Amino acid sequence: MEIFGISLFGWRLNSGAIPESIIELEYQLKVKLPTDFQELISRFDGGEGPLGSMNIRILGTTEVVSFNSDYSVFRRIPSYFAFATDGGDYCITYHRDNMMIHSFPLGALAEDEGKQLAGSLRELFQRVSIGQITDSDI
Repeated sequence: MEIFGISLFGWRLNSGAIPESIIELEYQLKVKLPTDFQELISRFDGGEGPLGSMNIRILGTTEVVSFNSDYSVFRRIPSYFAFATDGGDYCITYHRDNMMIHSFPLGALAEDEGKQLAGSLRELFQRVSIGQITDSDI
């Protein structure tokens, strides 16, 4: 299996989300999800596996809102919403206005703790897969 031309060998993947689940997620987040994220969750509604030197966990449509609520993402960094983790102490987020991808430490969710990683999910996957983004960059 692959996404964006990148192998997902070794990933544990869920079945794709139905369109109604994606629409409901957009409604709950009050955003239009980027096309590449919609493509990913339409094929694989969440999953986890190795990418480059990292382990990435993509949240499923039913997990996104609860994860953001549980970790107070909506309250602590309201301009962002998490859609993935590094499998550890960091969440990977979209900025609500420009949909740029950032990472934040889960223990210190504050605007000044974020690091911009990529302009799109496709770019993030490509850069992580070739080692341009590693654990130390998150």
